[in-house]
Amino acid sequence: MGLHHAGVLPALKRLTELLFERGLVQVVFATETMSLGIHMPAKSVVIGGLRKRTDLGFRGLTVGELFQMAGRAGRRGIDPEGTCLLALDSAEAVEDAVRLVRGDPEPIDSQFRIGYSSAALLIEMQRESEAIRKTIEKSFGQFQNRRKIEVSRREQEELIRRLADAEGMTSPCCPVSTLIEYRERRAAIEQERQRIGTLRVATARAGRGGGRGRGRRSAGSPTFFWGNYEESRSKLDAMALALSQMPCHRCAERSLRERQLKQSRRLGQMLERHHQTQQQLQNSYWEQFLRVVGILQYFGYVDGGRLGAEGRLIASLRHDNELLVARVAFSGLLTGLAPEELAALLSCLVEEPRTTEQAAAKLFLRDQTHLRRRVKTLEELSLEVDRVQRSYQVELPVSMHTTYLAATHRWVSGEDDWLALVEQSFGGHEGDLIRAFRRLIDLCRQLEESPELPADLTRTLSRATEMLDRGIVLESALI
Repeated sequence: MGLHHAGVLPALKRLTELLFERGLVQVVFATETMSLGIHMPAKSVVIGGLRKRTDLGFRGLTVGELFQMAGRAGRRGIDPEGTCLLALDSAEAVEDAVRLVRGDPEPIDSQFRIGYSSAALLIEMQRESEAIRKTIEKSFGQFQNRRKIEVSRREQEELIRRLADAEGMTSPCCPVSTLIEYRERRAAIEQERQRIGTLRVATARAGRGGGRGRGRRSAGSPTFFWGNYEESRSKLDAMALALSQMPCHRCAERSLRERQLKQSRRLGQMLERHHQTQQQLQNSYWEQFLRVVGILQYFGYVDGGRLGAEGRLIASLRHDNELLVARVAFSGLLTGLAPEELAALLSCLVEEPRTTEQAAAKLFLRDQTHLRRRVKTLEELSLEVDRVQRSYQVELPVSMHTTYLAATHRWVSGEDDWLALVEQSFGGHEGDLIRAFRRLIDLCRQLEESPELPADLTRTLSRATEMLDRGIVLESALI
């Protein structure tokens, strides 16, 4: 029997894989992610239930997850077929099993999101807002949104036709849907005209103000303005030209028919719902980008379409907590620290742990007065980022915890007794601690390589990395 899951030491997982390949292990207990990136072909697979644990509790397996696990059955080139057994705990589960086995795989949904690093990179690489928007609209997520918009528009046209027929809204010249399209285009032109006016005012204010706006802006609508006022006027002119070429533009019946549309309450409500849905799908990623940039502007990391030192650091980071990392790095919180203290503080920013048991950290910090004060300041910075995000309606992870703090400080200080460290300063699965240390090493190296940080800080980061990446932590990366 072999064990293979995230909390197990990497060396033990690799041992299980080697023994399995040699036919010395008959049964392996593993999660559905075991099939990714390793060679452990099985003749049979037993799936112990149709539900799985998540961070939000239990839920049922999807068709894709079931087939991913079942796909482990049958060794390629050895078995003509594989066997998958479903262990059901009740008669009611039979219907769920049949539904999953016969069901179609779920469609692939884009997991693309605009984060601080991606937003900063877009600004650094392209600068012009229209160019950035075009890049965002080329994403797979926006491609899926366009498909949804097409479905919504087809549904809208069918409903318009049926409702117009029911209310006697006939026309001698064109379908009602054409008039509605004309009205929507005209409304879009008015929105663009207002946007240009706002851009002109903001540009004038920025020119009068001068200097970098280090004072924080009030939270609310993003104030993301740069670009060519004239790359905007030409767009408006093109939109106006396209509108003028529609048959409704010079139609003598248009005013009368528009009044009919306004009087149809049901049609108006239905159109408004579809319009809102389509606008949301069309602009969802762009609006998300604007809100994220608004937060970067709030902290003074972007000004006039240019990145400051903090913004350039954020653009270089590959981390889920990049804004808070930048806030910490430029707050002075990391200066004047020993390598073990620096690593301990940064460990509060790595991946969210399975458990946030902080008994070891509290005991450790009791005698570390200056480090305790810095942890308190770190917590305040985290709360500030969370508060600003909520005011801008941005939902990005902000993680701050002390789960790995005591163990990190002890390991970087030179502790060699790994088992004692895990038991006394951590208390969880040692595989989880090693994974957290590897993530911390990666973060330290990213910060160390940044030209935006002072040399004395990068030297301390280098020493902290050397002490982290040793012993069993180093060996885990070599397997």
